[in-house]
Parts: sequence; C-alpha cells; structure tokens
Amino acid sequence: MDEHPFLTARLQQLAPHLSAPAWILIFVGIAAMFSGWRWELFWLVSSGIIIIGSGLILLGVETLYSPELPSNRFPGGADEQGRSFSTTLGAFWFVFIGVVMASFGLVLLVGAGDALILFFQKRPGIPILITALSLVTYGLPSIVGVRRGPASALMLVASLPARLLGLLAVLFGVAAFALGVFELIDPSGFDSLFGV
Repeated sequence: MDEHPFLTARLQQLAPHLSAPAWILIFVGIAAMFSGWRWELFWLVSSGIIIIGSGLILLGVETLYSPELPSNRFPGGADEQGRSFSTTLGAFWFVFIGVVMASFGLVLLVGAGDALILFFQKRPGIPILITALSLVTYGLPSIVGVRRGPASALMLVASLPARLLGLLAVLFGVAAFALGVFELIDPSGFDSLFGV
C-alpha cells in the first residue's frame, strides 16, 4: 500500500466515509436481486449483483485503508506500524468477492450468461451463501474486536454504532447462511417457502 503514497493517503482520507454508502449499496442490491428474481426481470437481478459487488468492494477498501478500524474492530488491534493479518485478509476477501460478483453481474447484464441467471434464479443457494459469508466476515470482528490496553467509557460508547452494525451483519449473515443451506439441501422446500 506504500508504493503510491499519494493514492494511499487519499484512500485513508476517504475510507472512514465509505461504510454508509457501502451498506446502502448492499441492501439496495439485495432488494433489486430479490425483486428481479421474484418478477423474472433478469436485468434487475444482474444490476443487483453488480450493486452488491460494488458495496463489498467499498467495504474492503474501508477496512484496508481506514486508520481507525483495525484497532477498534479486530482482536489484538493493530498499531500505527502495521495492520493485523485478519484485517488485511478480511479486506481482500471483500474486494475479491466484490470484484467477482460485479464482473458476474456485468456478464449477465450484457446478455452473455442467460443460462447462468436462469440457473441461479431457480437455485439461488450459492449466491445466498456467498453473501452470508461476506456479512459474517465483516460483522463478527466488529462485535468481538478489542483495543490494546484499557478502554475508556467514551471509547466503548464511540464503538457502539460499529458493534451494532456488526451485530446486524452477523444476524443477517447467519440467517442467509441457513437459508442458503436449506435451498441446497431441499430446493423444493425452499421454493414452497417463498411461494415459487
């Protein structure tokens, strides 16, 4: 990250402000995917996948470059000289999954993957599982992360929004994971659950 100091400095300035837009993109993308799947609007499903991927990329950049997140959100924290392995791994996970999803959605949007979208429309378990794992990977460190040294009451209060957001991400992720596993194990039961 230090090979381009100007770019790194700029990303560090922007990173703390990326969380809200990232989550907005993810939830809008999920809504678009579900609506497109429900009403068989393939372009809307594809757009939803691209939007979710873009949100995950923003979360990865936020985690990788924000100076506040590693010490606040990950066990053991990280000092100014480096970032923890879990922080870096989690960040690259989001960027990787985001790029894969956005690319996949773009392929579908331009009409090069109609067979794939028909398959995932009927059997959405794998995309649901990927989304679930991404949510848990982001949310769990937010809940259990601690700072080095004693934490003041002000620090605990300041970390509450991130912890609550992490808790919501984990809850959504666990629910989505169970839903994805259910779809893979019992496709007909999954279809009947959603009235398909």
